[in-house]
Amino acid sequence: MPFVCIAIGVQFCNDAPVTDANGYFEVALTVGQAWDIRFIKNGYGTYLLRITSVRSGPYTVPDIELRPR
Repeated sequence: MPFVCIAIGVQFCNDAPVTDANGYFEVALTVGQAWDIRFIKNGYGTYLLRITSVRSGPYTVPDIELRPR
């Protein structure tokens, strides 16, 4: 889904990255830490993903579903 807020460690979207027009995103996470990543878009429920970065390099996040409210 395009233009979804990627809120990392917070519950709001101020200055947060967003997905691109194709729904893809890329963020840098510190290795060895756990992260709460919230996917937020007006009119949809929020999706919470918890991830622990145990190595450097890219991680693939499986497709998620944002449900309309």
